[in-house]
Amino acid sequence: MTTPRTGVTLALPTNRPGSPPVAQTTGTVKGTVTDATTQRPLDGAQISVVGTDLGTLSNGAGEYQLNVPLGQIILRIRRVGYGSSNKTLTVVAETPVSADFALPRVAIGLDAIVVTGTGVATERRKLGNTIATIDANQLKTAPVENVSEMLAAREPGVSILPSGGLTGEGARIRIRGAASLSQPSEPIVYVDGVRVDRGGGFGDYIGTGGGGNPSRLDDINPESIEHIEVLKGPAAATLYGTEASAGVIQIITKQGSRGAPQFDFMTEQGASRFPKGRYMANWGFARSDTQATRLGQFYGTTIQAFVPFSRNVVTNNLFETGYANNLSGSVSGGSSAITYYINGRYSHDDGPFGNRRLGPANDLDRSAQGSASLVILPTTNVKVKVNAEYVDRFHMTPSNNNNIYGTISSAIFSKPELAKCWAGGVPTGTGECTTDGNPNSPLAPGDPLGQAAFGTVREDMQEQIKQDAKHFTGSVNIAYQPITQLSLDATLGVDVVNQVSTDFAPFGYNVDQFIQNDPDGYKFLDDRTQRQLTTEAKATWTTRLGASLQSTLVGGSQVIVLKLEDVGEGGEHFPGPGLEIVGAGSAPSIYERFLSTVNAGVFVQDQLAYRDWAFLTLGARYDRHSAFGKTSHGAYYPKASIALQPSSLSSWSSSALRS
Repeated sequence: MTTPRTGVTLALPTNRPGSPPVAQTTGTVKGTVTDATTQRPLDGAQISVVGTDLGTLSNGAGEYQLNVPLGQIILRIRRVGYGSSNKTLTVVAETPVSADFALPRVAIGLDAIVVTGTGVATERRKLGNTIATIDANQLKTAPVENVSEMLAAREPGVSILPSGGLTGEGARIRIRGAASLSQPSEPIVYVDGVRVDRGGGFGDYIGTGGGGNPSRLDDINPESIEHIEVLKGPAAATLYGTEASAGVIQIITKQGSRGAPQFDFMTEQGASRFPKGRYMANWGFARSDTQATRLGQFYGTTIQAFVPFSRNVVTNNLFETGYANNLSGSVSGGSSAITYYINGRYSHDDGPFGNRRLGPANDLDRSAQGSASLVILPTTNVKVKVNAEYVDRFHMTPSNNNNIYGTISSAIFSKPELAKCWAGGVPTGTGECTTDGNPNSPLAPGDPLGQAAFGTVREDMQEQIKQDAKHFTGSVNIAYQPITQLSLDATLGVDVVNQVSTDFAPFGYNVDQFIQNDPDGYKFLDDRTQRQLTTEAKATWTTRLGASLQSTLVGGSQVIVLKLEDVGEGGEHFPGPGLEIVGAGSAPSIYERFLSTVNAGVFVQDQLAYRDWAFLTLGARYDRHSAFGKTSHGAYYPKASIALQPSSLSSWSSSALRS
């Protein structure tokens, strides 16, 4: 697949009227963050004041500006793929303090900050379990169109199981294999602290024959993602509950940074084709001279009795060149009191499967995505974050895979020696049946590809499987730090999905008079709605226990409420052409499923740090899940880990163990 990509970044100055001076309890720190090797500016670097919730991000020019308390502070800079850096500054009210940082690249970022499974933002080096980080900035030049592709082959232990290979099909995710016999093997997924739908498919009532399905994970706008954190193993259950036994994927979206509005525009064009050698040719032979003569006239070539000949039925009839078009744009900026980031993206991907001459079945995926992030700092110790994302997505796929009416499976089982035209069809001499024998005339009834049973490829191509999905995710997070040692944090979020899937074959779709399955047509419809509410509240207390020991105690609660409704109905045997609604069928069917679950838990965790090189983490969660039953007791999940970083010791530089 070739994917040329172009982009442009515009920074527009704005003129703001003069504002009253900031209260004398705060001052300003500003500067530039660059790559220590290339001297190029780094965007997305995290600038924070140690011991507070104050922070910002560097913009596209590597610049930042932050209002901080007066007096002596420690300013810390971090970015994925780079080593962290600290500076001690003295801030005064009258004059802004300048602090520039040049960050070195590192292969393993032990100082990188992670939030998944830690309860509070923590450096990776302090953790006794593995948390992987995937930086979206590193994938800017990669041919990535969705979240599944962002995760593929990026981290050891994270397996992306391939689907049927058609456009728009999502992958199944496994972290270190299957983790439970009773729980789903898929990891749970959070976006900015809100649990989101990790499912997919076409609902309970519609299938494609066992092949790939669209994934709700791919509804997330990849252009709005800053980085992805992957928590492997059962350690996730301590903070995320029973359903996290298969791991946790946390998606962190982009935020704005202080400065003039910055506009980013991106366009991406792509073309794709299936490899022609993927499918073997279909072989056959004529069993008599009479059959050999007839087949020679049908294909326009010389065929001898009992001499094998072949035709590439799949590649010559079902494969085409696919085209993809992605457009995205964003604007970000803000002031000392508020920052914003807004992104919009349109994607249209018409994949490499299809043949309009045979029928309307196609692999097509189209989506319009929008996301917004707002960070409000009403005071120096209060931060309010509001995030929202919405997608309107259309997906179309042919009947495929392990299915007797699947297009590709039907073509694979073709027997070239069975090719023939029915009454009303005239051989063209090129392997087709048309109304008058002219290859450019409309197709006529026949079995030109040599299907032995069930239906012809052209009849299977009349079936259309489609899905329209609407997906909204929104959250509000409030962080409050009343004193230096205490931080309070609360998150409220919702994730709502409504998807309508249809499986439709029109009246008279037996265009070759071969298929016997509902030749009068049918339509099946599945309406799936899922609503998920996430609430979480926690408190963090940080204190020193003597000169060498520091404690970070986190406690809180979490409640996840899920409601799922899936309604299906079908109608078969339409009375005539032009009717495409379920109610027109003479053989109706109906299906309904309702599911409601509540997962609530309380957790506590304490991390003891000894001289900033040895870290002991102890934690536990008491979890109640409605799946346990009303009379059952909850589950208790303990956690203990030790992390050692001897390279942080002052004596390490002279140690014989150091290479």
